[in-house]
Amino acid sequence: MTSPLSSSSSAVHGELSSHSEQSRPVAKKKRIFISLRFGEAHEAAKELKQALHEACHDVDVFLCDVPPGDDISEEIITALTDCDLAVIMGTKTYGKKTASKFSTFEELRFIINEEKPYFLIKMCDEFQVKQTRFRLPADISYFLWNPDCGTPAHGTATTPRRLAPPAELVPQILKKLGAVTGAGDAGTAVSPRRAPPRLDAELTPWLDKYRLLGTVGYVLERLGITNLKALEQATQALRNTRQRAVLRRDAEAAAGKRKHKHKHKQRGKGARAASHAMATASNGGRQGEPASTQLIEDMLRREKYDANNKLPPAVVARFLRACRARTWRGITKRAQKAGKAGKAARAKAAGAEGEEGGGEGDGDTDGGNVGVYGVDSTAEDGVLREDDAAALAMVDGDEQQGDPANGEHSDSPKAVHEHVASKPAGVADERVFLECFERIKDEAACKQIILSIWNNTSDEEEAFVDDFTLDMARALGEALKGNTTVKDLDLSTIEIDGEQARAIAAALPFNTTLETLNMEGNEIGPDAAVAIADALKRNTSIVELDLEDNGIGPRGLKAISEALQENTTLQILLLGENDLLGVPEDAESDSEADISGVKALADALRVNRTLLCLSLRDNVMTSEAWRLICNTLAINQGLAEIDLSEIEITDTEARQLLRALRVNRRIIELDVDMDEVSDGLDDRIMTVVERNEERQEALGSLLKLGSVPLSTAKVFVCGHQGIGKTTLINTLQASPSFFATLFRRRRKVLDEPDHPEQRTPGIEMHDFALRRKRSSASVVLTASTSSCAPDDPNASADWLHAGTDSDRDNDSDEDEGDDDDENGGGSRASTSSKSAPRCKLRVYDFAGQTEYHVVHELLFADHNAVFVVCVDLSKDKATVEESVLYWLRFIKTRLAQAVHRSQHPPHVFVVGTKADKVHEQNALASTPAATATNSAVSPPPQLFPAGDGLLHSSRLREWFGDAMRVHPFLVPLRCHDARDAGTQHLRDLLHAAWVEVTQQEVRVPKVVELIARGIRVCRRQDEGPWPVAKLFAAIKERVADLRETLEFDESVLRKTLRYLHVRGDVLWFHAVPSLADQIFVSPPWLLRQVVGPSLAPERFPQHLHTTNGRVTFSEFESKLGRIMPADTVVDVLASMLLCFEEDQAVHNSSERHFVLPSRLQWDPDRLWNPADASMDVYAGRGLVVPRESGMVFPPGVFPRIQSRMVHCFGAGTSVWQNGFITLFAPVELYGRIIGDERIDLWVRCPSKFKEDAWLALDMMLAEVEEEVQGIDYDHLVLSYVHLSCLHPFPAGYALADVEDAALAGETHISTMLPNTSPAHTTSPGTLTDELDNLLREDLFLKPLALVQ
Repeated sequence: MTSPLSSSSSAVHGELSSHSEQSRPVAKKKRIFISLRFGEAHEAAKELKQALHEACHDVDVFLCDVPPGDDISEEIITALTDCDLAVIMGTKTYGKKTASKFSTFEELRFIINEEKPYFLIKMCDEFQVKQTRFRLPADISYFLWNPDCGTPAHGTATTPRRLAPPAELVPQILKKLGAVTGAGDAGTAVSPRRAPPRLDAELTPWLDKYRLLGTVGYVLERLGITNLKALEQATQALRNTRQRAVLRRDAEAAAGKRKHKHKHKQRGKGARAASHAMATASNGGRQGEPASTQLIEDMLRREKYDANNKLPPAVVARFLRACRARTWRGITKRAQKAGKAGKAARAKAAGAEGEEGGGEGDGDTDGGNVGVYGVDSTAEDGVLREDDAAALAMVDGDEQQGDPANGEHSDSPKAVHEHVASKPAGVADERVFLECFERIKDEAACKQIILSIWNNTSDEEEAFVDDFTLDMARALGEALKGNTTVKDLDLSTIEIDGEQARAIAAALPFNTTLETLNMEGNEIGPDAAVAIADALKRNTSIVELDLEDNGIGPRGLKAISEALQENTTLQILLLGENDLLGVPEDAESDSEADISGVKALADALRVNRTLLCLSLRDNVMTSEAWRLICNTLAINQGLAEIDLSEIEITDTEARQLLRALRVNRRIIELDVDMDEVSDGLDDRIMTVVERNEERQEALGSLLKLGSVPLSTAKVFVCGHQGIGKTTLINTLQASPSFFATLFRRRRKVLDEPDHPEQRTPGIEMHDFALRRKRSSASVVLTASTSSCAPDDPNASADWLHAGTDSDRDNDSDEDEGDDDDENGGGSRASTSSKSAPRCKLRVYDFAGQTEYHVVHELLFADHNAVFVVCVDLSKDKATVEESVLYWLRFIKTRLAQAVHRSQHPPHVFVVGTKADKVHEQNALASTPAATATNSAVSPPPQLFPAGDGLLHSSRLREWFGDAMRVHPFLVPLRCHDARDAGTQHLRDLLHAAWVEVTQQEVRVPKVVELIARGIRVCRRQDEGPWPVAKLFAAIKERVADLRETLEFDESVLRKTLRYLHVRGDVLWFHAVPSLADQIFVSPPWLLRQVVGPSLAPERFPQHLHTTNGRVTFSEFESKLGRIMPADTVVDVLASMLLCFEEDQAVHNSSERHFVLPSRLQWDPDRLWNPADASMDVYAGRGLVVPRESGMVFPPGVFPRIQSRMVHCFGAGTSVWQNGFITLFAPVELYGRIIGDERIDLWVRCPSKFKEDAWLALDMMLAEVEEEVQGIDYDHLVLSYVHLSCLHPFPAGYALADVEDAALAGETHISTMLPNTSPAHTTSPGTLTDELDNLLREDLFLKPLALVQ
């Protein structure tokens, strides 16, 4: 039949307005209600809703997205009552009455009775339901659309195809809407959407969230960036300064500008041409692939979003910040509420893959620490994503099946006794079952399900949709005791009370088949939760348990938590919306909260390793409860997914969560509300989770080839220059025997002075097997606050004892040959008696000169390493203390910035060299027998009371106790004497630390160790860079086990090289095109031969000749060309952000010039020049590291920041060692570092460029924040009063205080100062600023403050 509504209409599609979106008046939205059968038209309805939203902006379309079976009546009634037009999607069974509380039968009846205007879309030839045919006769008007979207067969999983509505459908609906609302013509019924029509359904809401749709949206559409994937590709250079530098250089080279730059050439097309060149460079210059424009600041500032208006700088700032943080990540992921089947599938996949990985290698399946070296062997790959698509497709298929009550079961309702099979004694009580079953009245569907469960003829998935009774619960409980068919039981939202829940719980200890039990949305209470917990202690099959919204309270949580300590099968536990702290709604303080349940949960998660997914959403959390949860996450090594949504958290609580996630590297899915959390802090949290996911996926592919235990410990020896670090390492390599010591003494004069020409240039690495004297004693290390024995959760610190006779007897010599052959030290050690204890160490000797501390940061961030801090006892007491604190703060900072963490903080041993010539202030004393006996940690033979006082101090414990385990005794020693008692004690400590590493049973992929062995062989042949293909051929030739492995190919090698790069065994700059094919198999060689001499000052034997930090390309060729091509040297330094190229026009020469920021001159007094009267906008930010945080800005931070600023703002940037000045349009920018605890960023400009000043400040801040990630600092908004009068050290206000004052409507903000000029204060000691003078984003984008 031809529809009377089939005439086309284009009135809705008007031309896009050129005016700003914010300038238009907001019209009252008209409401459309879509009525449909879920199982027949859900996908088509979603496409129709999207099309309606794309066509007009002032129409609100309601499409119920609550799955069938849930209580949807209230939501539907409200929407249907308020709608202006009902759109009926008339499929075959539309209007059928079902067991649900609300169905299309009730909807259609309401529409007809209330005379609601409706628009009928007929999607079938004839309605099957006679009531529907009566109410919607064939002679009424309708629109014919039959997309043939039938219902899939029961149990099948199909992926619905895209069902685009006919082109004429949306205009017809809007025309009808205009008519029924009295708007007259269709063109006035709705307003055309003022948004770029080509942007997809993910990019559009993301832009709309940040109020960028009417501005940046048009720019992106014009550039062909119409989806989030394209946007992510177009902002790669924006998020990666190193890549940006390379792309810019390649773009200039492609345009022929490296040697001959033409000013003003094609001025209007410069940005677009450069972007095109950068896009080509970003995909390797491959032809035939679409080039993605790289969005950079200068380009966006020139772009117009309509014919007359450029993008406002503040809008550009908001857009760039959102792009850098990739805030769209929550949109691109599938909705977490797609169904619990997806979670279950992921959990099962994780368990299977964990077993597969752990079953290979040496067969050891005990759990262990997850560190930089490897992963926990219980489930090495964590939760992978391979089965997500299938699981989610299964969920979509289930949604299309309609109401669960419509399903058919195999049993017909015959007499009960005819169907009752005999059950084993003691399992199910047939008499109780029959009595309860016969008392069930008027619930035929439920009786049928219960009977099929009793007779083992049920489906694998069963669901109850009617309200439950006690008899039904008891009958179901008896039926479940012997059932072997049901795997998924849905008892959600059927008003189960506590007694009924206890009847069901009684069956769980006997049932061995049920895997998923969903009791969400009932009223079981704490008593039933205790019963379920008792059942879990004996149940061995349940994988997923959903108890959300059941009011179990603290007592129920405590019982379930105690069960987790015994249960070994539960993988998914959902406890959201349960009042877990028992806080009354009218509570006025946290003191009324009961955290006993959370404490029990924390204790359980310390030992439970099978739980993969935990939901605590929508529960009140006090600060103490949150702290307990975060501390537990730092220890637990099982959870892969945690839901903490709908819990309000502050910045402090977000930082606690961030610290926990940096340690726990298994969590790959996190749901947490961070609306009240500062920008940047939430980004750092999500970045950590994303890195976890990437790492787990990479490790999973490697672990499929097997795993082996870790047997080598890293030792980092650090300290200032000339104190004997290298001598100490040589002594540790030597045998402690009398003859070996005598031989060393003949070769070396005792106490010989330091030779500057023999200083370590960069980093040296030594592999050797450490041996101790047979008389060596056992030592006890400092225990971790979060550590426990691998197999005994209740063990004390005694398991850290090392050096016992059994340890020495059981030391293995396996694989020692590979390492011993690399240096003489290992060979000498192997000749000693095999009865002595041995351990394999990889010792790094870090150069002590301050100039080299920049490169230390490349390897210092390793949580599985042992740190040996050397201090010079020949210096005065204050110098010794200062040196200890410097290195401890340096170490903690780098550990905090590490990509991967360990649950066991690393050990730090402080040793005092030159114990034979101590300073007069540094008196040594023999260790009293009482101290040696009573001390919890083994003291050295000699004590340094002044140093021990520092290491025992509460200050040091507060600063460093959570990040590292500092041995509480300083070890005085003579570094040249192998038989010195202090040196022997250091050997014992290192051996004990090695034993701890091996006892943690850290697993590493077997292929990684095999490739590492091949790389060691290649390293002996050539320590320089190796092309990937050449390295692959060499490894495959020299490692027999890899030749016989069919899975070993170049892709496996590349994954392994990334792993070894993180581990510090190789360096691979794979993100830099010119270096992507070069593998530096010996990082110490690169740092010693190339990076070290490049950074060394003039007084060092090996150095580059520079003029105020500037060096020519020919100097690189002259000094380093024989080691490595000069272009490669420059690329390596630039990729580390340790150098940048200057504009040739500055030097008026064809010679290429480079700047090494760390070699620049120091100028602490350099500030801005006095400005003219036109400069009336002054603003700034200060990043200050509190001393009590125990951190610093490391030496390499500011040189890298300076390189970033040059890449960001161009070659006109002027730099000196502790500062920089540059221009951004008419805005002057200034930055500096003060000591190692503060970084200042200032801007100033005329008032009409205030928005540009904000953009420039935001750009600077983004680059600095990227470089200082992981460091705890206070963010200050600097005073306009101080900046405008060129105060050398401007004061500031905490950013949170400024934001709070602005939201509260304040106009001024004040702070107390110890010494402030009275001319700029309202009262002595008080500094006051107008809030509008403190440059902030909300001054330009006020609606955004409300959105965020």
